[in-house]
Amino acid sequence: MFKITRIIFTFWALTTLVFAQKSKVTSGSMAYNNGDFEQAIRLLEEALSKPELLENKDKAKAYFKKAQSLKGILLKQDAALLTKYPNAAFDAIQAYKESETYDDIKIFEKERESDLLMMANIMYQIGFGLIQQAGKMSATNPDAFPVLIEQSVRYLKTADELQPNNMGILAILGSALHYNKDDKNAIIALEKSISLYENRPNKTEKDKNMSSTYSDLAEIYTYSLKDMTKAMELIEKGKKEFPDVKAFDLLELNFYLSGDNIELGIQKFEKAIAESPNSEEIHLAYASLLEKKGDLEAATKIYEKVLGLNSSSFNANYNLAAMYANKAVEFKKLEDQTEDYSKAGEYAKSAETFFTKSLPYMEKAHQLDKEDIPTINGLVQVYTQLNMMEKSNEFIQLRNKLQGK
Repeated sequence: MFKITRIIFTFWALTTLVFAQKSKVTSGSMAYNNGDFEQAIRLLEEALSKPELLENKDKAKAYFKKAQSLKGILLKQDAALLTKYPNAAFDAIQAYKESETYDDIKIFEKERESDLLMMANIMYQIGFGLIQQAGKMSATNPDAFPVLIEQSVRYLKTADELQPNNMGILAILGSALHYNKDDKNAIIALEKSISLYENRPNKTEKDKNMSSTYSDLAEIYTYSLKDMTKAMELIEKGKKEFPDVKAFDLLELNFYLSGDNIELGIQKFEKAIAESPNSEEIHLAYASLLEKKGDLEAATKIYEKVLGLNSSSFNANYNLAAMYANKAVEFKKLEDQTEDYSKAGEYAKSAETFFTKSLPYMEKAHQLDKEDIPTINGLVQVYTQLNMMEKSNEFIQLRNKLQGK
């Protein structure tokens, strides 16, 4: 009799535990319905801590409601809860997947599919927000930029997995991958996005946001792959599709700045300057092209024109100073290479002339940005060559301080 009583008691205890776990699933679901997402997650996780006591349908429900609770936290945008659940988005997706594993009779199938599409949009929004945050912090905290971009890529890749063949997600993912220095996969994402756009059912409806996808891909082909044919093909497509987007005109000018067809580039820049006579950006790029051609006199005139429009232009001051300093260095090299004493003297004098021309512009650039290391390096070089050693040492000390030496 004692043996039988013990067996009955054990069975009764097990039944009680099963009921308690099922009850937590029910309570967690009710907490979710009441908008108490934190309480819902706590109860559902307690229920799932002993999965052997739950039937598959209960586990499917517990994981599904946990996923919905995490989604609710993301939608609510409660800072305290988001801090407590920093991986809420990824944890929610994992919970949806677990729910599917146990959902033998597909009770939550339609809701789950709908929720996962919403999660794709949430992932996209978070990823896009991280890119914007990275852009804002790039100047003040450059070390944060790669960290934020890497996080962005993770969210956007997940968004793409949840909602494949979405040209908007692919476009932003491609940009993030490019910023993350993964141009191989950036090209795949951007080209797929463009293909989806160009094969859309209604070609009369144009999405202006896609213009940046063409320009991003053109930049990769121009600067990373040096494939000027493909780059120009994309630029021309972009200009045709989005004639009002001026970014393609600037991209075309940069194309000529990076390419070998200097004469055609000069023609394009002269036309652009005629259309935008006060554009500092176009003038600076044009001056760089003239430098590339070796026409320093013409480049100087353009830089001086920019300074006439804006005397506080850091780029104009620095570029002009660097151009003079580079020319001075060329003469110094000739001085070192020649064995003709007379010519060596001429080269030394020319080098001094150009270092002297460089100095006021380099000093002005430093005044405009007192922590720019390339400018400080330029000043150290110029002061040293002009035998102004006290000033040179002063800027060496400043450089060491800024670099934490």
